[in-house]
Amino acid sequence: MSALQLILSVVLVATGSLPLAAQDVGYYDMATGQGNATQVPSIVAAGGTPVLIFDLSPAELAGIDVLYVQNPSNTSFGSEYLANLPNIDAAVTVGLVLLVHDRYVTNASSILPGGIGITAVRNTSDDIDFQDTSTLVSNGPGGILNDTDLDGGGSSCHGYLDSASLPGGAVNIIERALAPTQIVLTSYFHGSGSVVYSTIPLDYFLAGLNDPNMSDIYAPNVVAYAMELFLGRDPILEVTQVIPGQFITLNATRLGQGSRVAFVVSSLGPGPTPTPFGVLEVSSPFRVTPLFPADVNGEFNFTSTLPMVPTLFMQSVVFLEDGSTQLTNPLQVVIP
Repeated sequence: MSALQLILSVVLVATGSLPLAAQDVGYYDMATGQGNATQVPSIVAAGGTPVLIFDLSPAELAGIDVLYVQNPSNTSFGSEYLANLPNIDAAVTVGLVLLVHDRYVTNASSILPGGIGITAVRNTSDDIDFQDTSTLVSNGPGGILNDTDLDGGGSSCHGYLDSASLPGGAVNIIERALAPTQIVLTSYFHGSGSVVYSTIPLDYFLAGLNDPNMSDIYAPNVVAYAMELFLGRDPILEVTQVIPGQFITLNATRLGQGSRVAFVVSSLGPGPTPTPFGVLEVSSPFRVTPLFPADVNGEFNFTSTLPMVPTLFMQSVVFLEDGSTQLTNPLQVVIP
């Protein structure tokens, strides 16, 4: 059998279970056991809709896109927050973005989804710098920040995470000055969601301690960054296994809670081909499978027999949400 070129394309179509914009930002304070009113202005300035969180129940978490948490304690984490860690982990796994500002820092790995193995050190400092200036944190709806703007806050940070211990693909945004391995603000993917963690004691500055760079610029910017992460999780299609003459296995990830999947394939080459789902990067004619629901992790794994002749269709992926479409990565796979 000659080599077969399969062009696989991924499409995301809305079904109603996922919003099209990260408008709903739940806010929560570990000390009070519910949201703190001081968090609201930064959410509004970032373009979000504040949602007061009372108990971190699955129902509450299912109704928001970003969970904006602050820990004002220097000695512990909130008991209600700790009791609801399974709920928070499950919500992040299916798409929630968790944004945490933490004074305590010690054992931070225990409160973060996907945090096993992260090394956190409590050690205050007045001098912090940007390691990555490409995000909304340094240039967002609140304004522009540089390396000196967040310094001199009494304690601009309460510690750091060791960069070598962070999950693969982590985006390290702020570091302790002249210490690129000591991370003050980072983000990483977990399942279909994301975690944003900072050792900046943001509650202190939001309470009106006369540092507008922190309260009026940094706070809206970091909330906007978390909202952007919610919007920016494109679904991914990859081939995980090819057994010549037998099977091919495809894996679709980052589908989002409530999504459904179909596979589309053409053996004739790349597109573009206009369709009701958008312009696919596959040639017509192509074939679409029935819809399959994403699992609780926002993934779907599919195994198909290989075609015996080049004219047979294989499978690609369509992710369905609520009426709109989003194209993601096309794949070209050579079948031996």
